[in-house]
Amino acid sequence: MGLSAISNFLAPSYSNNGILIVVLIIVTAIITDTAIIKTYDLFGKKESLGWRIIVFSTVVTISIVGQYLVLEFVRRKRISNIVNPRGDSS
Repeated sequence: MGLSAISNFLAPSYSNNGILIVVLIIVTAIITDTAIIKTYDLFGKKESLGWRIIVFSTVVTISIVGQYLVLEFVRRKRISNIVNPRGDSS
C-alpha cells in the first residue's frame, strides 16, 4: 500500500480535526522515542538491538507517513485557496 493510497484512503478526513489527529500521533511518537532515549541507562546497555530497531523503525514510519499527510493537507488547502481565494476553503 503506497503513500498515495493512504492519502486517498484518508482523504475524507482532511479536515481540521483530521490533521490535528495526525499531528498528535506524530508528536506522541516523538515524545515516546525521547522518553525511551532518556531512560536508556535504566534499561541496561547489554540489551539486544532487536527492540531498539523495532522502536526506531516504528517512529520513522509514523513520522514519514504523518509528514506526508500533513504536507498533502497543506497542498490541498493551498490549491483550494488559489481556486477560490475569497470563499470558504474547507
